[in-house]
Amino acid sequence: MAINLQYAGEFEVSSLKIISTKGVEADISKTVMEINVFENLFSSSMSASILLADTNDLASKLPIIGQEFVKMKIQMPSLNKSGSNFISTQIDLIFCLYKIGFRSEIRNGGQMMELHLVTPETLKNHRTRISQSYTDSIDNIVDSVLKDYIQTNRDRLVEKTIGIKKIVVPNMHPYDLIKMLAREAISDNDLGTFIFFENKEGLHFKSLKNLYNSTVIESFEGGSFRMTPLGNGHPAASDVEMEYKRALTYGISGQNDMLANIKSGMLGSSMTTYDSFRKSYYTHTYAHSFKGDDEQLESHSIYSPSLIDKENNQINEFPLSRIHLQSGDENQINTFQGTTVEDTITDGRKLPETFLRRQAKFSELTTGTTMNISVNGNLTLSVGGIVEFNLPTTKAAAGGKEVDPHHSGKYLITSLRHAFAMTGKKSETTMLLSRDSQPAEYLNFDNATEPEPTSKGRGYQLSNSGFTFR
Repeated sequence: MAINLQYAGEFEVSSLKIISTKGVEADISKTVMEINVFENLFSSSMSASILLADTNDLASKLPIIGQEFVKMKIQMPSLNKSGSNFISTQIDLIFCLYKIGFRSEIRNGGQMMELHLVTPETLKNHRTRISQSYTDSIDNIVDSVLKDYIQTNRDRLVEKTIGIKKIVVPNMHPYDLIKMLAREAISDNDLGTFIFFENKEGLHFKSLKNLYNSTVIESFEGGSFRMTPLGNGHPAASDVEMEYKRALTYGISGQNDMLANIKSGMLGSSMTTYDSFRKSYYTHTYAHSFKGDDEQLESHSIYSPSLIDKENNQINEFPLSRIHLQSGDENQINTFQGTTVEDTITDGRKLPETFLRRQAKFSELTTGTTMNISVNGNLTLSVGGIVEFNLPTTKAAAGGKEVDPHHSGKYLITSLRHAFAMTGKKSETTMLLSRDSQPAEYLNFDNATEPEPTSKGRGYQLSNSGFTFR
């Protein structure tokens, strides 16, 4: 589309066609009322929905039975990464119509109908099973599965891993195999928190460190500013760039669920491996880092390192909060990390370490700091991308310029919805942002331990004669 931007969130449906089971193509771009495209970092599939106002009885004449294909092309101007120029961005994908949602009558004899869509790769995954052996690096196995079994035509963005995996796949769906491999993969930088997901750019098999090291896509500001009216409720062209950087709505949806983080093993956990042949065992422990590490988005922990009890413990010094037990041979080289491409041997005990770390990292993203934010439609945004958000303080909301040092900064996009409303030709992008760390450090205070109660409890013993002190 020609970049002649009038207002933020402007878009154009270049093509929207449904292909029936008879091979007939029908243009539904004139009857569509709303389009939603969904992405989720913790899901291996993209999805979409279309709301139609069918006044030509298309559902019966085509017919639409839930077995069709949909070709979708939506274009819109967006700011480039430097935020200085507008570029043309687009969604250009083929979806499978897998379900017809509600159908309700509207005026003039028409009907409103909701169509639910997924990418073809999703259906191929559920129709296919793998029964074969592999002896290769995990990245090569993943790429082979996507190419040979899913037969995807989309880009495959697979990060390099170290080690050789020897595995016999026991009749598994392709994506189940890939998710299992993600739990065991270790990257070149010796970190092992991999994730498999799909967004509009393609299919991704990447480590969290890879995502965290990527360039910031956009920067957004909370609060409001005065716009110059242009007409039809849209701001003047000079304010469009500011409109793209402004959050329409925002709110902190989750922050540091201490109980959940203790139970999940995010703050501390352990794994005991039992060698039944040698009648021995060894234990690995994990402790949350307050200073940040290579696999954190920012420099400092979302928790304070202050002491919490009289024994001078910090919140990360309880590895028995969550325990795991597995069987294995202490001296056996892990079949996952056998001989690497450099012909070096990797310690078989590395798998428990990566398991505990991966468990903690995903807990940090789901039960750490999360924020819901809506912005004007922007197709440069995708799950797995990094954005910056400046959260104003209450003082700033009253006219100041201060930002919250603990909730501003970088965030990872973990879920996203692009919503395109044909009424007014206006689009919005709604995101769930997550992060496992923060740029500002919480200070360490020695006097932050549990306070002494005003009175101490006593033990009582109940008997037939009543209560007696213990």
